[in-house]
Amino acid sequence: MPNYLMLSVEEHIEVEKSYKLCFNCLHFHTVSNCKSKISCHCEKRRHKSLHFHKTDEWHQPVSAERNKQENRASGDSQNRGWLADAVNAPSRGGELSLNVNAPDFVQGSSLTLMSNNCNKQHSALLSTAVCYLIDESGKQVRLRCLLDAGSEMSFLKRDCVEMLGLKKEKTNILVSGLNDSSITAGLTPSNKFDVSIGDFSNIKLEDEKFNLPERVDMLLVSGGISRENENVIHCGFLKHEINLDQTLKQFWEIENVESDIPKSRESILCEEHFKHNHSRDKSGRYIVKMPLKENPDCLGKSRHIALKKLNSLWNRFVKDPELLTLYSNFMHEYLELGYMYEIIEIEEKSGSYYIPHLGIFRPESKTSPLRVVFNASTLTTAGNSLNSVQYNTGVIQDDLFAVMVRFRKRAFAFTADIKKMYRMILVHPSQRQLQRILWKDSYNGPMKTYELATVTYGTASAPFLAMRTLKQLAIDERKIYPAAAAVLERDLYMDDVLSGSDDLETAKNLQRELIDILSSGKMSLHKWCSNTAELAVNGESYPFSNPEETKTLGVVWKSKTDCFCFKVASEEFGVTKRLVLSTIARVFEPLAILGPVVTKAKIFLQKLWFLNLKWDDPLPAKEADEWLQFSSAFQNVNDIEVDRCILLPKPDLIEIHGFADASEAAYGAAVYCKSSSRSGKVSIKLIASKSRVSPIKRLTIPKLELCSDVLLAKLVTRVISTLKLDITNTFLWSDSMIVLCWLQKEPCYLKMFVANRVSEIQKLTIVDQWRHVSSQDNPADLISRGVDPDRLSESSLWWSGPEFLTHDSYPKRDIPSTVIQNYFSNELKNSNCSDSKCFSVLSDGVNNFANGLIALKCVHLELVTELTSEAFVATLKRFFSRRGKCSKLFSDNASNFVGSNQELRKLHGMVKNPDGILSGYLSSEGIDWKFLPPRAPNFGGLWEAGVKSFKHHLKRVVGNSKLTFEEFLIVTTQIEGILNSRPLVPLTTDIEDLNALTPAHFLIGRPINSIVEPNLFEIPECRLKIWQK
Repeated sequence: MPNYLMLSVEEHIEVEKSYKLCFNCLHFHTVSNCKSKISCHCEKRRHKSLHFHKTDEWHQPVSAERNKQENRASGDSQNRGWLADAVNAPSRGGELSLNVNAPDFVQGSSLTLMSNNCNKQHSALLSTAVCYLIDESGKQVRLRCLLDAGSEMSFLKRDCVEMLGLKKEKTNILVSGLNDSSITAGLTPSNKFDVSIGDFSNIKLEDEKFNLPERVDMLLVSGGISRENENVIHCGFLKHEINLDQTLKQFWEIENVESDIPKSRESILCEEHFKHNHSRDKSGRYIVKMPLKENPDCLGKSRHIALKKLNSLWNRFVKDPELLTLYSNFMHEYLELGYMYEIIEIEEKSGSYYIPHLGIFRPESKTSPLRVVFNASTLTTAGNSLNSVQYNTGVIQDDLFAVMVRFRKRAFAFTADIKKMYRMILVHPSQRQLQRILWKDSYNGPMKTYELATVTYGTASAPFLAMRTLKQLAIDERKIYPAAAAVLERDLYMDDVLSGSDDLETAKNLQRELIDILSSGKMSLHKWCSNTAELAVNGESYPFSNPEETKTLGVVWKSKTDCFCFKVASEEFGVTKRLVLSTIARVFEPLAILGPVVTKAKIFLQKLWFLNLKWDDPLPAKEADEWLQFSSAFQNVNDIEVDRCILLPKPDLIEIHGFADASEAAYGAAVYCKSSSRSGKVSIKLIASKSRVSPIKRLTIPKLELCSDVLLAKLVTRVISTLKLDITNTFLWSDSMIVLCWLQKEPCYLKMFVANRVSEIQKLTIVDQWRHVSSQDNPADLISRGVDPDRLSESSLWWSGPEFLTHDSYPKRDIPSTVIQNYFSNELKNSNCSDSKCFSVLSDGVNNFANGLIALKCVHLELVTELTSEAFVATLKRFFSRRGKCSKLFSDNASNFVGSNQELRKLHGMVKNPDGILSGYLSSEGIDWKFLPPRAPNFGGLWEAGVKSFKHHLKRVVGNSKLTFEEFLIVTTQIEGILNSRPLVPLTTDIEDLNALTPAHFLIGRPINSIVEPNLFEIPECRLKIWQK
C-alpha cells in the first residue's frame, strides 16, 4: 500500500478492518494479542495513524523548540525549493501538475512563515487544493496542499519526499511567528462544517473536501511563471545621489599616506598584454585591446537585457522631452564623429556583448547637464558581464597627493584637460563586438545595433588603457618632446594636466610641447587655466559659473590671485550620525590643509560611536547642539584662501620642517617649507598635514606621540620624494622627550610596540634630524586637538609655523650631564677645579636598608634596630658622619607597595608628619626628602639594582642561617665593600692598564682591599664558628 500515508483517518480504519490488522501495531493479529508497548501519543492503545485530532488538542500550542525542529525537517525535505518553480498550468480538470525535475531556484536571504492564531472560538478557513505529483517511477500521487500567498518558500513533508523519491539537502532556515510567539500545528480545518450554508454548485473547486479534516502534505506559495530569464529583474527608477560608502572610502584614502606598493600579478599581466597588443594607425591614433581573463564565448546572451533597458529609457523620454533632446544629440554626435557605427545584425552572435546605457541628468550643471553611462557590469543569461571577464588594474599614475604637491612648487602654473580622452583611443576591430549598443531615433522607430569603436568609460579596463596609452605616447615621442613627455608621466591625473615651471619662457615652451605631443596621438587639450595671462589660450571660453575660479582635481583654484579656496556646505535638516559622517566625508581636500577642523569633526564622530546610535537615530540634545554649533561655524572655511605656491622666486635656501603631536583624542603631523633669498626675505608655507583619531583601545600619551612621529616620518618622506627639490636641511620636531629618547636607542632594547615604530622611523629618517619643540610652538598641537572653523583662519601658528622658523638659528639641544661625564672626563681631570667641584655628590637615594650615592653608584648599608623616628634619625647621623651631609634624599613612594612593605608606609608617614621628630630633624638640617611618583616603576632603578646585588650576595653567604646583630653587621659591611668595588670605567686609556675606576675611589680615594681570609676548607664545618663560615 504505497499510498497508505496519503489516506484519511476514516480510510485508515477501513483498511485495518478489511485486512484484519492490529489497531495498535498494524500487524496480522488482534489487539488483545499485541505485545507492542508503543501506542499513540494520546496514550490510547491504537496506532498514531488512527488518531482523530480533537479541537482541544488543536488548541494546544506546540513548543517553540519542537516547532523549529519540525520546520527544519520540512526545510530538509525540499530540494532547494524545487516546488516554487515546478508549478505548471492547471491541467486535468483544474488539478495542478508538478514536475519534480524542475530546476533549482535561489533561496531568499530571509524567510517569514505566517500561522493563523487558532486560540479563538471560531476557526479560519484556509485555502487548500488537491494536486498530483509524479514520483520517480512515473506514477501520480495525490497530495493536499495549503496555499499561502504571503510566504516566500514552499514546503513538503518528509514522508511525501521519501515516497516521491526526491533528493534531500540540509539547510538552516529561521522559522518564527509574529513577536516570536509559538506556532500551533494540526489539520485544516479543525472541525467539520456544513457546506449547505452556501451554493457552490457553479464554482469549480480545487479541493472538493475542503470542509473535512485532513492532513496537509505541503505548503504551496505563489509560484513563478515559467518564462525565459526569470532571474533577470529590471527596475524602472533612476536616482543619482552621492553614495555614502564611496564618499567615505574616498575620504579615508585621502587621509592615508600612500606608500610604494609592489605590482600585483594582474598589473604585470596587463602591462605585458598592452606591450604586445597596441599599435598606431597612419594618423598616429593608438589601437588597443582589452585585457580579457576569460574567453568571451562564456558571456551568454545579453541583447534582450539591453533592449529592456532601452525601452525603459524611452518611457522616461516620453515624460522628459528635454532629456530626449540631449540624449539624441549625444548619440548623433557619437555617430558623426566615428565613435560608433551601425551594423547589420541578423542574430545575436556568440561572444558578443550588448552594453545597456542610461543618462544622468543634472540640469544645474552648466558644462555637461547630461552624462551618458555605459553599464558593462550588467549580467547576461550566463551570469557574467563584460567587466567580469576583464582585468582591472586601476590607475597607474601618481596619486592625487603627489600631483597636488608638485603643482604647488611652480611659480608659473597652468591646468588643462585632455578633450574626450577615452574616445581618442580605438579598440581593435576584433573586440568591438563586445561593445555593442542598441538605439532607435523614436519611440516606435526601428531598433538599430551599433558597435562602439573607442575605449568606453564604464568598462573595467578603460582607465588602465587610457593611462597606459598616454604613457606609451610619452615613450614614443620622448626624443622629440622631452619636457612634455615628462609631464605626461608625472603631472597627469586621469585626463587633467597640472604643471608649470619656475620660468615663464620655459612654461611657454612646455605648453607648446604638450599641445604638439598630444596632437601626434590625435588628442587635444582644452579648458586652459593659468595664474598668468600669457599662458592662457585665446579663443576658448566655457560657461563656468565663476570664470575666476577653476576646480582642479576637486580643489577650487583662483587663478588670478593664485590661491586655493574651499567650498563646503552643511545640511540644515536633521542631526543624525549619517548626516555627520556625510558632511565630514564630503570635505574633499587631498593635502589636508583644513586638518584641524576635520580632526575636530572626526573626534566628534568617534564620540557618537560610543553612544551606540544607529545611522538614522537623532542625536542626543547635548551632541546635537554641539554639532549644530560646529556646523554653523563650518561655513567660515569658505573665506579661507591659501597660497598655491610654497616657494619664493629663485630661493637661496630651502628647508623642510615637520611637526608632530598627540593628545588623548587624536594625533597628527604637519609639514612646512621654508625658503629664503639672499635679500633676506623668508617664506614659510604649509605643504600638507595628516591626522588620525586615537584608537578606541586607549594608549598612553608617549605611545600616541610615537604614532604621530611615525605619521610625520611617512609624510615628510613622501613630500621630499615628490618635490624633488634641492633641500638644504630637514628638521623634524616633537614635544615629547620620551619619544626622542626612544629614537636614540636600538629597537632591540625596547618593547615590541615601541620597537616596531622606532625601527620604522629610523628607516625613514635620520635620528639627528629630530629635535625638541615646546608645546606652545608646535603647530601639530592644533591638528591633534582640533580647532573650530572660525578660529583656524586667524591662527598664524598653523599657516606659517612657529615664529622661531623665521630666524637663522633654532633652539639648541641641551647636552645631559651624563654625556659630559662620559666624553669629557679627561678635560675635567686636568682642569684647575677641585675634585669636589668636578665630581660633586649632591643627591642620595634611600631604600628600606640602603643609601646610594646616585651619580657614582656608591652604596652605604646601615642596620636599623627598630622602625621609629629616633632610630632613623640616628641612622642618618651615622650616615652623614661617614659620608657627609647631602642636600636631597630620594625614596620609593609608599603607594607602590602592599603587604610586606608596610615599613615603608610607616616611614612615609614619619616624613610627612610635620610635628614628628624625623621631619623636624630634616628641616633643621636643610635636607629635602623627595618621594618618587606613585606607581612609577621606571623611577629609582639605580638603587633598586643595588638592592638586587646586595640580595644576590646575602642569600649565597647566609642562606638559612640565623645571625646575631654583630654577625649580620659584619656580613653587610663586607657586601658593601664588594658593591663599592664594582668597576665603572677604565682608570686610564692605556690598554695594558687593567685597573678600573670604582665607587671606592670617590669614597676613600683608592680601591678597597679587604683582609685576606685564611683557607678553612680542610676543617670540618661543625668545628667552624659562625663568623668563619
